[in-house]
Amino acid sequence: MFVTTGQYKDITKVFQSVNRDDCSVIAEGGSDNGKTFSGSFLVKIKRKGVYRFEDGNLLKKVR
Repeated sequence: MFVTTGQYKDITKVFQSVNRDDCSVIAEGGSDNGKTFSGSFLVKIKRKGVYRFEDGNLLKKVR
């Protein structure tokens, strides 16, 4: 799945140099208002791994 605007902003808070095209969402649960993503999502970042974000914060590296 494509990364939404709020999810991408959460990702770039942790990984500043990540390109949006290198990210793909594996699973998500929550809502995006265009500024922030409220909820939880798993994102696969090319050459970095799979990460879990919840309410704008990085929780852990999954793989």
